[in-house]
Amino acid sequence: MGRGTFALFATMLPCIGTAASTERAISPSAYDWRIGGTVQGDGLLTSDAPKDAEKRTELRRARIGARVVLARPLRFSVSGDFSNGARLGDLYLDWRPGKTWFMAGRFPEPFGLEAQESSRTSPLMERPQASALGPGYNVGLGFNRAGRSWGLSGGAFKGIGPSSDEDILKGARKEDALTLRLIGVPLRRVGSLLHLGLGASLRRPDEEAVRFVAIPESVLIEGYQVGSGLLPVDDFYTLLGAEFALQQGPVLLQSEFLRAAIRLDASLPQSTYTGYYVEAAWALSGERRPYSTRYGVFGPITPTSRWNEGARGAWELSARYGAVRFDKNPLEDIPGFEDFDDSGLFTGGKGRIVAIGLNWYPSPWLRVSLNALDVHKRREGENSDARLVQMRAHFQFDLKRNGSE
Repeated sequence: MGRGTFALFATMLPCIGTAASTERAISPSAYDWRIGGTVQGDGLLTSDAPKDAEKRTELRRARIGARVVLARPLRFSVSGDFSNGARLGDLYLDWRPGKTWFMAGRFPEPFGLEAQESSRTSPLMERPQASALGPGYNVGLGFNRAGRSWGLSGGAFKGIGPSSDEDILKGARKEDALTLRLIGVPLRRVGSLLHLGLGASLRRPDEEAVRFVAIPESVLIEGYQVGSGLLPVDDFYTLLGAEFALQQGPVLLQSEFLRAAIRLDASLPQSTYTGYYVEAAWALSGERRPYSTRYGVFGPITPTSRWNEGARGAWELSARYGAVRFDKNPLEDIPGFEDFDDSGLFTGGKGRIVAIGLNWYPSPWLRVSLNALDVHKRREGENSDARLVQMRAHFQFDLKRNGSE
């Protein structure tokens, strides 16, 4: 471990015993509010990737957000990330008049299981590579409704504003969309829960082209992204997703399959791009992740005993296998394709990642993660492989006024 990596983690460890003081009791007033933040620092312990493709340390996230109850059914939320300049996250009004809730502004589109969960929640350091097929933040109108064993959310969205180079590299897409997600919980009893979900989105790229880019579940190595290249789209394309999760005591199994179907031209057949993952997490210390039927997501582990109180905290083992496939070039069926300018516009390729992780939760505000990854990329018959071990220190805080939910 380099000096920079050691310093990154060492500076965060003193927060273990002091983080509890960040939540304060304040006399109620006309407004309830909550302010929270997350800081994540990553370090590369070892890797067989080329040296010029490695980064030893990275400030992965430095987020802060606030929510204010303007009136009992009306809330305002805002958040931003300051790890690499200033980047807007949430900016929306949330109206909760009854069983159906409504949102207006900028927020994540309701699509996918792990994509809907906070970065605090994922049992591995990064979300699955297949999540790149799904949408991210967008501006629009949304709703959410839940019953005892089901939840429905959706919205209409409008792509607004230019995408930065970093957004494009990470697969962000400026698109108009209609998105819907339905989840069901056919089994829920003490110690057991079964989650099933379906997502669908009808999308129109703002610039009549779409690009998918999947990073290799690490920001510490470069050159292992798998992407589709820039694809011209004839009007609309569709996204579909299927979700499965089974929780049995401290063990959680989950999987997703995502599919994008694109028609580049009315004269060409439809092309499809797919991704999936299978993931398992086991809390060795016995904790169970909470679950929200309304949002159809699992929450983070909260240790039943804290390290600064003389206990061991919570420990969790995790593993994931996932793959994405962008290898079909939709222009191959065009006569004379061999003479097409091979400038890398259509990159294609397949990606496969095997990951195992160990998480330590010494307190509800701190998490230390160790991940080992085996990354494989195949493009135009050539293979690129990397094995690496990375580490993350994750600290969060939460300030709230009494009466906040």
